[in-house]
Amino acid sequence: MSEPRQKDVAPEGAENVAWIRPAQQKRSQRVLDSVLDAALRLANDRAFDEIPVVEICETAGCSVPAFYRRFADKEALLHALHTRHISEAISTSEKVFDPDRWVGASLAEILAALIDLVVRANSRSSGLRITAARRAVDDERFAERIRASRLAVYEGLRGLLVARHAEFSHDDPDLATRFLVRMTFGVLTRHFEGATVAEQVHPLTHDELIEELTRAALAYLGVGLGVGLGVGR
Repeated sequence: MSEPRQKDVAPEGAENVAWIRPAQQKRSQRVLDSVLDAALRLANDRAFDEIPVVEICETAGCSVPAFYRRFADKEALLHALHTRHISEAISTSEKVFDPDRWVGASLAEILAALIDLVVRANSRSSGLRITAARRAVDDERFAERIRASRLAVYEGLRGLLVARHAEFSHDDPDLATRFLVRMTFGVLTRHFEGATVAEQVHPLTHDELIEELTRAALAYLGVGLGVGLGVGR
């Protein structure tokens, strides 16, 4: 049984996002872009809630009043930033999972490259992801956007696995896809959002995480491991 198709999320482009007050002139649009970019950079290292508006404005090179001319409050900025982030993630997934991209590649190479992509994407803007995940517990708007991005990964991976079913022994590509998506995101959530004392003592590097997730995926599908891992395209 396949998962439902992803629902529409707000299209790319700041002016299409409901959380942002419309720009009245080009300079206002530049301020908007600068604020979004600055907030995303700062969220690479910290949870969004830990970043004050004053610091965002200093990083963006704009005044606090200019910020509030574009956003009702910091929460509106968070929604706008998350909407843009998810739109970009979905667009990237559609390009990466294009079957034409993988003509001539083995399933092992495909999985290694795709897991590499997902791990590295999740390692960026970790503060934004962590904050959005926490908000999603009580705010369906965040939850729906997160589901949309994961459904894009699910649909893309499922298409590749169905087309290459002869290359692995698992008898249900749809079930295999659902499990692999949950396994990968579950491990990444644990890796990036908090570790036990044991994991802090014996941490995995990003490269180790990518390689071991790929090995686990290949073993689960029943694919031979006699190829090099860590192949990107």
